[in-house]
Amino acid sequence: MLITQVQKYVRQLAELLSTLTRPQVAYRVVPIRRKR
Repeated sequence: MLITQVQKYVRQLAELLSTLTRPQVAYRVVPIRRKR
């Protein structure tokens, strides 16, 4: 029971991290391409 809850919690954290990091990377890469 606890293992399944932990897995769901970890998946939610992974999704949050992916959604948070992707916009930052795109936001950083785009200005660099525009400047060059």
